[in-house]
Amino acid sequence: MVGAGVIADYKTAHWEQIPAGMEEPDGKWVALHSGTMGFMVNVDALGSAPMPASRDDLLKPEYKGMVGYLDPSSAFVG
Repeated sequence: MVGAGVIADYKTAHWEQIPAGMEEPDGKWVALHSGTMGFMVNVDALGSAPMPASRDDLLKPEYKGMVGYLDPSSAFVG
């Protein structure tokens, strides 16, 4: 859309208060929300699997069937 020229630049009165990286410098877009990713571990459910140290660990076979998450399109929690 930006390349097609259909988005007009717009900067709010508080544009200078928006952190770098949360807006397009010319005013074509601005982030409305950001959050921190994290995960909780039920240590009782791990069995013999080691404690995961990163999200990448959750892709390993020993965690198959042990990862759950809320669907952000319907859970209304981000």
